[in-house]
Amino acid sequence: HFVEGETLFDMRRDGDDPMATADGGDVLYTGRHFFVGLSDRTNERGWEVLRSVFGSRLRREDVDDDDEVVVAVPPVIRGKSVLHLKSAVTHLDPHTLLAPEGPIGDEVLTAMKAEERGYVAI
Repeated sequence: HFVEGETLFDMRRDGDDPMATADGGDVLYTGRHFFVGLSDRTNERGWEVLRSVFGSRLRREDVDDDDEVVVAVPPVIRGKSVLHLKSAVTHLDPHTLLAPEGPIGDEVLTAMKAEERGYVAI
């Protein structure tokens, strides 16, 4: 639990950027990384708020120091019949991602730098 003992953070109430948006379907926490898919519903300002709130709380020993823990995923799935990041990829455990075979799966895994970050995709 990365917010154990913490209060709930509400971007609309607690955030300092009223233009920041983040849809839950675009946010994937694997236990090691907090992936934020940029889309029509989740913007870069929303990712910046999530990074500032959760980045230091999620620092883990099994993530390289030079690697972001809260990762922005470019909008590679926009317009491809995929509504959210989690419609194209999900996690099975802290090291395994599940994504479809073919262009959509390949593009989202590449954008996430999944292999570089030590994930196996099935």
